[in-house]
Amino acid sequence: MTFVDLADVRDRDGLVTAVGAALGVSLAADDAEAAVLAVATALARSARGAANDGGRPMLILDNVEQIKDGPATIALWIDKAPSAAFVTTSRARLGLPGERLVEVGPLSIASAVALFEERVRAGLGRPLLDLERASAEELVRRLDGIPLAIELAAGRAAMVGVADVLTRLGQTVEIPSVHPACTGSTRAAVSWSWEMLTMAERRVLAQLSVFCGGFTLVQAEAVIDLDGDEVLNAVQSLRERSLLGARRDRT
Repeated sequence: MTFVDLADVRDRDGLVTAVGAALGVSLAADDAEAAVLAVATALARSARGAANDGGRPMLILDNVEQIKDGPATIALWIDKAPSAAFVTTSRARLGLPGERLVEVGPLSIASAVALFEERVRAGLGRPLLDLERASAEELVRRLDGIPLAIELAAGRAAMVGVADVLTRLGQTVEIPSVHPACTGSTRAAVSWSWEMLTMAERRVLAQLSVFCGGFTLVQAEAVIDLDGDEVLNAVQSLRERSLLGARRDRT
């Protein structure tokens, strides 16, 4: 398994360089196409070797959505090394052939507390105390069980304590992270998603912000300044970018 952090990568050259470095591939500095193919060759060779041992290599690409021409490059690698497993994290579907989407939704309270405690333990070197556990449960509940928010809150709790983070949560949503692999803050995470939107998508999301606790499509049509199917298309676009969730209520 090879993990590649792509948070700072913006284009195909950066993607190829990062993956090549992770795989130990020597790349031609002046030939971008040759570099892409060199990585593809390395992946195919790794896949053949793993197959001989009864295994399957896995390439994990973290933070893909902002990379220009990223999906096309990954599609080429998949074509050259079809027996390799490719796992990507992205705030939007990449649209690759055979792509299977696994959404990371809100965690249950028990799972959220377990994640929070695991991250706090890594920072403090000890498990949560009984008095801290009640605060932790309230904290993850108020964070809606969202994994990223819990990770960020745990980073702060390791410095100032669980109760203090819970108190501050009512004052601001800006929860800085001390973990370099995480997005810098909840505000930064939201800002990053906002910057990835078109101007039309930003306008629609702003209009939908009047709702608290969700809305129906009929309600969305009442506030979005678009007509008919355009409203559905706009809502679907935001849904595909992980900025809206969808739930079918059973009646």
